[in-house]
Amino acid sequence: MEDILFSRGCLEAYGRRYARGVKGPALNERLREEILRKGFIMDDGLPDSDEYARLRVPRRFDVVLKARPTPEHPVTVNGLYFPTRSKIRGRKKRQHGRQRRGAA
Repeated sequence: MEDILFSRGCLEAYGRRYARGVKGPALNERLREEILRKGFIMDDGLPDSDEYARLRVPRRFDVVLKARPTPEHPVTVNGLYFPTRSKIRGRKKRQHGRQRRGAA
């Protein structure tokens, strides 16, 4: 993670969605901590793409790496990929029992 840098736009998008009120270096640290704690690596990225790897934080966002980060050549991430809202929300629970149509 030390060889991965996040652009200002990437940090702002994360802050608007998940870390309201957090700014500056604290926002960078919070994003890195979340990826380290909850994320996992999808080796080789998505099939048929030019991705080196994809870091996924389930039900929140993906971080796409276009190249292998090294201390000599860190990789800058310009944006996060957020899943669509329909994939985030679970299905509505069914109500059991009958509903009354009107009180008599």
